[in-house]
Amino acid sequence: MFVENSVGINVNQQQVIVINLNSLQSLDRQQEITSMAWGNEDESEILLGLRNQMVKIYDTEYKGFSGSVETHIGEEPLH
Repeated sequence: MFVENSVGINVNQQQVIVINLNSLQSLDRQQEITSMAWGNEDESEILLGLRNQMVKIYDTEYKGFSGSVETHIGEEPLH
């Protein structure tokens, strides 16, 4: 897995594919990725922890977001 400037992700081991996960015009500091983890044992989901304490779920097979969860754990970004 490769993360490019906290806005793109590449999970393809055969070739390099770089995409932006969000529109660059709609990004703000609160959407900065502060942590990442696999979401399941199959490694087909990536959990992206954002500065605003939102967790986005990226589906590597579907190649898109499959959901998000709001968390309220203190005031700091997710780590």
